Formats: sequence, C-alpha cells, structure tokens
Amino acid sequence: MRKLYIYCSITAILVWMSACKSTDICPESASTGNVGSVLNSGDDDYLPLVYGNKIFFTSVRTEKKKKAEERTYISSIRNDGMFDAAILDTNLPLKRIANSGSPAFYYDTLQGVTELYFAALAGEPGKYHRDIYVAYHNGKTWSEPKGMKFNISTALYESHPAISPDGKLLVFSSDRPTSIGETDLFVSVRQPNGSWSNPQSLGDEINSLEREISPFIAADGSLLYASKGFRKGTGFDIIKAEYLGDAKWGNPKLLPYPFNSTADDNGPTIYKRKILLSSNRGGGCGGFDIYAFDMCGPALIIGKV
Repeated sequence: MRKLYIYCSITAILVWMSACKSTDICPESASTGNVGSVLNSGDDDYLPLVYGNKIFFTSVRTEKKKKAEERTYISSIRNDGMFDAAILDTNLPLKRIANSGSPAFYYDTLQGVTELYFAALAGEPGKYHRDIYVAYHNGKTWSEPKGMKFNISTALYESHPAISPDGKLLVFSSDRPTSIGETDLFVSVRQPNGSWSNPQSLGDEINSLEREISPFIAADGSLLYASKGFRKGTGFDIIKAEYLGDAKWGNPKLLPYPFNSTADDNGPTIYKRKILLSSNRGGGCGGFDIYAFDMCGPALIIGKV
C-alpha cells in the first residue's frame, strides 16, 4: 500500500528541508508541542481524535464541582489550524453513559448514517468493566448507544475502538483470554450483512507481554498505537505498523522523538500533516496533556541508499 507519510528519524541520513515543529506552547510551561490551556487542563486530557473540523478528546477534569469522571470535550479547528477553547460535549450520546470516552467515527456514504464507537463502564457495582458501544446518527438524531455484540463487548475489558477509514475494520484493546499480554490489540472485520466477525488478535509482532492500547488507523492503512512492551523502562511508546492486507499489520517501528519521550506517550491520531497525541511528559499543564507535532516535510538524501 502506498505510504502517505514520512516520519522523522534520528538515525536516517537525511537533511530536513522542513523540520518538525510544534503547534503551540502551553502558557503555563515551556514544553515543546503542548497545545496549551486552550485544550489542556490541570487534570488528565488524552485520546485526541479529529473528525470533520472538530477535535474530540477525553478528560477527567471536573465541571461545576461534579465528581471526576471521564467525559468527552470538543473544540473547533479554525481556518488557521489553531483550536478554539474546549468545551464539554453536550450533543454526542456518550453523555448518557457514565465514564465514557475514546470516540471514533465512521460516515456511511451509502446509508447517509454516521456511526459512533466509544468505550464506557458496564456491569454492576463491584464488577465493572469496559465495553465498546455504538450509536448511529441519521442526519437528525442519535440513536440510543448499545453495547456491541458479536463477541466484541464481553464481561472482560474492551476499550479504545478505532475504525478504518473505509469502515471495514474495527481494532480495539482487550484482556480476553487469548491475549498474550495484559491488554492486546484485536481486529474485527465487517461482514457483507453488516455484522462483525469474531475478533482476532493482531499477533505477537504487534502485541507484547505488556499492554497495547489506543489504536488509530491512518488513511494509508497503517496502524498507530501505544505499547508498553516495545521499549523497556519508558512507559507507553507510540508505534507505527504497516498494513499488510487481509486485516493484518506488521513491521512495527518506534516513532522517534518528539513523538516519543521517556514518559507515557499514547493516543496517537493524524490530522493533515500533524500527529496529535497525549503524554504525561514533564513541563505540561498537568497530568496527561495533548500535544501536536508536524510530520516531516520533504527530505533531501545526501548519502548512498
């Protein structure tokens, strides 16, 4: 599959014609790449996703003295590429279920329906777990969210849904018995009748004995995700794997600095020629913050290849 993006590599023999730059600086810090208090708070803000001209992300900030729980916030992206101040989303049906977040969208052009996938708490007190839910927008209203069936939502942990741009693949994180680590990435394929296939593990080339979370499927089919087992002693790292076809990915590679740091880096997403992510690296606004970095521009090769 044709590659659409070139990533900066500190080991490549390249001279950057357009260096990687950050979008903004958090006013309360000098941490390069932090998008600032327009999106970030003193609490955890993470899992950014761009859909249309909006950015959605999950936050545990408190609103009007309410108890802290996961909620979805939204911000408009201006024509200059900057963000408006984030506000609590009141339109998506995620708000109907406590501790919900990690939204993913797909627009079915044939049916004229928007599909919304997200993760939220399910179960009974003392037996809570995460499930993946789906809701549909018919152009006027959202349907009531329902837990996904076909063995996708179980009594175990399922979270961080990501749907491919063509709507045919759903990748998510789970600790089901076939996992080789604490949580692995699984994929389900949409069938011709609209149902989803029994999820299959992405295998030990993508998954590790640690945790894999927050997948994102790019326009070229490549998979970005966070792994705690790819590199020892650094928390979560952001990994990019190539799409091999037939719902399989391989050749995972560690993204270089500044996409990864010695802290926890996760929740990658691509918006135009930027990678947005969440990180608890030092110097931020507090807890996990949202960061944005340019992907490398044109490069000049100056050695033998």
